[in-house]
Amino acid sequence: MKRTLAAKRRTRMWTISIILLAILLVLGGYFKAQAPRRVAYHKTVSLAEKYANLKKVTSFYHYNRKQTFYMVSGTNNKKEKVYVIVYHNGKKIIIYNQTDGINAAQAKNIVKKHVTVKRFLNIGMGMQKKTPVWEISYLNQNGNLCYDTIAFKSGQVLKSIQNI
Repeated sequence: MKRTLAAKRRTRMWTISIILLAILLVLGGYFKAQAPRRVAYHKTVSLAEKYANLKKVTSFYHYNRKQTFYMVSGTNNKKEKVYVIVYHNGKKIIIYNQTDGINAAQAKNIVKKHVTVKRFLNIGMGMQKKTPVWEISYLNQNGNLCYDTIAFKSGQVLKSIQNI
């Protein structure tokens, strides 16, 4: 009887050990996968603090088309709400007052005016040529992937790709 209990305990300990190891491996993989985003966030915030005098960060966006951009929104030392767009290599930084164009919520509302959105997937701000844009990915009413590119300053839909 004692051997049976001991065997059950060993089996239970092995099972618990394997489950804990699996959890640790999944968490480790997740944190490793998120490392580039964390590095990009900290680099972008650091540059925004240095060159745009950003004091408070409210959001972080990633935009990747022909080039990669990172953008933070927040408040600078003059209490102005700004967007700071940083080119991937960190060599070029563009600063816009948030009042100079539309925000992310307004960009989403523009999309909703011309299509039925089932679910928004991502939004990011970047540059197309010399134009600041919002790019929004979403699922339409049929569950198909769609992208809209909206000009930051005018709110005009520059490109709409439907049913991918």
